Amino acid sequence: DKVKQLCRSAVSDTSEGFDFSDITKKGEQFDNEYYEGGTYFNYEIENDSGDHRLKNDASRINRIYQDEAQSRVIDLPLYLNAFDPDQDGCEIDAAFCCWVQDRQAGDNNGNCGTPYESQCIDRDPGDNANFCYTDHTRSGADVQGGFSIFGNVLNNQENIEGAIHCHGFAWGPDENDVSNIYKGNNLFYVSLYDHMHQRGYVRNAPGSAMCGCAENMAVVTRADCTEIEADQTYTFNYSGSFQSVLSKVKKVRFNACQGANNRNNDLEAYYKRLVNEGKQTQANLEKLQKTLVGAEAGKCNQAIVNFMASKGISRSNGANSISENTITPDMIIVDESEPKIFEVVDNDYEWEKASNTAGKSMPLVAYDVTEDFAEKGTEEEEKPEKPSKDDDDEQSVTMTDEEAELVFQAEEAAAAENYSEDEV
Repeated sequence: DKVKQLCRSAVSDTSEGFDFSDITKKGEQFDNEYYEGGTYFNYEIENDSGDHRLKNDASRINRIYQDEAQSRVIDLPLYLNAFDPDQDGCEIDAAFCCWVQDRQAGDNNGNCGTPYESQCIDRDPGDNANFCYTDHTRSGADVQGGFSIFGNVLNNQENIEGAIHCHGFAWGPDENDVSNIYKGNNLFYVSLYDHMHQRGYVRNAPGSAMCGCAENMAVVTRADCTEIEADQTYTFNYSGSFQSVLSKVKKVRFNACQGANNRNNDLEAYYKRLVNEGKQTQANLEKLQKTLVGAEAGKCNQAIVNFMASKGISRSNGANSISENTITPDMIIVDESEPKIFEVVDNDYEWEKASNTAGKSMPLVAYDVTEDFAEKGTEEEEKPEKPSKDDDDEQSVTMTDEEAELVFQAEEAAAAENYSEDEV
């Protein structure tokens, strides 16, 4: 125990450390916005003139990888709200990123191509996962509440969001474990170097941060995984008492995770291996599995159903249903024995379903049943009075053209006579 304590002190007191904030040197606000999916690292795309070239704009990232990332201890930026909105240090010791766009051509990753201005607009990363849903209330993105759903439970469809790419890492709680010591290095490698600088993967899913503690990220099927291997030297001194220091980090290597049951490059499988080795708990694994729900068919939609149920929304036969105590005008009772279950008629969906006519005429726009519940007036609407027979307009309707002309001329003459009298 004394040696372990000395080793922990050696890491915290080492001169081999490197602050995460010194990676970009653009300030906390820039770093926070980057992990939300913002800044020019995420938004800009190279044009045909070569402006906004990623390798140039992010050249410092490559220098950090070649030097500090492989030979220094980088801290995990838990001070960034985007990465750790709960400020609890990542509850289950795992983090990952999900990207939805590719902004760089010529790297054999994603489908961004050249010329950039026509072949790299809203291009996709290599697809390795599916979004299920995002709970905005737990997210590190700057969104106040609500949720986003990325599945069609009614038609049993998944993977409807298009190509996404997710990649993460995990560590043991033991501060002397290599995975824990170099977790900041791993975040740098995964989020800034390997995927942004090298592959051009950028942007976040709606309502979710781009990277963050696993418990705050969008619920997805799976994520790739990187683990750390490092050579390091500790020096112990005795001068009345033992002292130690992490005197040298010789080499930090970033490898594809070796997971349990020969499942490699998979974050959930790597976490199972940590559990099998006694470095993590089964309880934390089960929490992780609520965010990484599994790639088997149906698991994503089942996660959506479970989440919606937690919000008081459940399915009924043929349509979505909602559990509420108040009946709104667009709700129809479908089961008298369960008075709190109502069928909601989604006119947009009904119209979309009717529109799938395989070349036939489009249907009429769906009728909004709420119009039937519009407040009805109790008083009879006033009708405009019918002009009397003596009205000039009514008379003009029965005149011939010649008679109307004579009347007009007489009115003009009378007006001229009145004008002359006024002048006198």
